[in-house]
Amino acid sequence: MTQNNKWTFKTMLVSIVTTLIVLGLIFLITGYPNNNKTNLTPVNTNTPTTPNNTTNNNNDTITNNTSNKDIVVTIIDDKRCVNCNTDLLEENLKQAPFLKNAKFVRKDFSDKWVEKFVKKEKISLLPAVLLNKGKVDPSMDKYLTKLDNNNYSLAIGAKFNPFVKRSDKWFLMLNKKELTKIKDNSFIHWKKDAKITWLEYSDLECPFCAKLHNSSTPNDLETKYGDKLNQIYNHFPLNFHKDALKAAQALECIMEQKWKWHDEDFYTMIKESYKKYWNNNFDLNWFYDLAKEKLNVDIDKIKSCVKSEKYKEKVLSEQSVWANTFGVTWTPWNVLINNETWEYAVISWAYPTSEFEKIIDKLLK
Repeated sequence: MTQNNKWTFKTMLVSIVTTLIVLGLIFLITGYPNNNKTNLTPVNTNTPTTPNNTTNNNNDTITNNTSNKDIVVTIIDDKRCVNCNTDLLEENLKQAPFLKNAKFVRKDFSDKWVEKFVKKEKISLLPAVLLNKGKVDPSMDKYLTKLDNNNYSLAIGAKFNPFVKRSDKWFLMLNKKELTKIKDNSFIHWKKDAKITWLEYSDLECPFCAKLHNSSTPNDLETKYGDKLNQIYNHFPLNFHKDALKAAQALECIMEQKWKWHDEDFYTMIKESYKKYWNNNFDLNWFYDLAKEKLNVDIDKIKSCVKSEKYKEKVLSEQSVWANTFGVTWTPWNVLINNETWEYAVISWAYPTSEFEKIIDKLLK
């Protein structure tokens, strides 16, 4: 069994939840948060419901006030979301010590009054987790967002927008202009006019991005889909990685010396960098040396280029503009796109090959 296959989705989430509970939800429930100041469409939530109180007298909400004697957790889901994994989310939340005796309530977007409630409270992404304060340990206060009526929300990296336009197969939709802009400003790996594009938002200092690239997934997908698939790498430097922004600029500066814009050289540097710096050991000076070794570029010119920050705007633009388009909040963030129908789906993390295949196969139908 390969390293990639061992990293199953369930193992990943259970590991993350357990670790984050112990550390006080430093990275929340689902992984790396984005600490940038750009608007990343945050999850807005409101008051929880109880099993016996689903509407108020005005019929405009699904919640009523609850007693602080007990913790009530309400999860608002959408049965149309095929990869929200809400059952697993609830299972993991129930394992949290501070929710040990909580009452859990599930609501679906299609339930009576739920859609109206979600709109009113400006909840933009599902599943949403709502809870009253109850007996939650006071040390957890800083990880909860206080709402009306002494209720709270817990951010869990939700990603399903129940209001956006979708295809007959329930894929999200890009428009041709957006897709063209992505391609015109990116290096494309493999066949340029392939039917499917694997668009990845990554950070050269990110260990989970390295995990994905060092797994069998890239080779497996290239082997299976051949000319039907290409790959695009866009920058998303997380601001708690001290060299990530400069590394992204350095990668652009390296390509400046490859005067024919050799796309393969761009991906060679990414592959070799993740291969060498896979365990939180990225070093910018070593990255320069690696570029010299693999591509025979002038290191002094690269350093001068990075110092000038001539590509900083391009890097930050990729980060902010598409963060709002695709909801990118951490890395790796993978977007699988049908270039003919403009349908797309998101895989947010270092998933095994099989998860990519499920979506690509459906996009190809």
